[in-house]
Amino acid sequence: MTKLYCYKVARDYGFAPNPFWGVCSLACCKPDIRRSAQIGDWVIGGGSAQNKMRHRVVFAMRVTETMSFDEYWNDPRFQCKKPVLTKSAKHFFGDNIYHEVIEGQSATQADSHHSHAGGKTNYLNLHRDIGSNRILLSDDYIYFGKDAQEPPKDIQNFEGTDFPTDVRNYQNSYKPEHIDKIISWLRSYPEWGLRGLPEAWKNPFN
Repeated sequence: MTKLYCYKVARDYGFAPNPFWGVCSLACCKPDIRRSAQIGDWVIGGGSAQNKMRHRVVFAMRVTETMSFDEYWNDPRFQCKKPVLTKSAKHFFGDNIYHEVIEGQSATQADSHHSHAGGKTNYLNLHRDIGSNRILLSDDYIYFGKDAQEPPKDIQNFEGTDFPTDVRNYQNSYKPEHIDKIISWLRSYPEWGLRGLPEAWKNPFN
């Protein structure tokens, strides 16, 4: 049975998720979702009240592939997702940042959005990120970013279940009928892929 994992995107930098280069990747943060979601499941991020995007959908991805950090690091398709801090914001917020990973214990962290200044390892981010040695990938996604969209009212609350969720971790107890309504609404958008830029890019280096 298809599951839907929904969580609140507190900080939308185009890093987690990373919607660039034709593939949406969730490679950092949210280790519980990365550990649990299977191919065919949906991961959807809602906006935060802090960003004035509560009740809006920032992105949705149908998981089409999974891999480990080392597989991601070495895959020729995803060298473009390795961060280059001297280029544009799209390069700066690359999420392909870990290799030589021992799950939950250690890894090499590239100079990136999740490291300290000067490329010094940020162990708080590292240990959270490698808490699941699993990356979710999708070539079937829609990313609204700063143009986050509000679902119809009957989808926002279906038999007492809120969408998108405002809970701290994630919600995955959506009923099949609710999931069908959510996906049908999203599929009504004719153009998928990258539709907007990250909300934080108004001032991305804060």
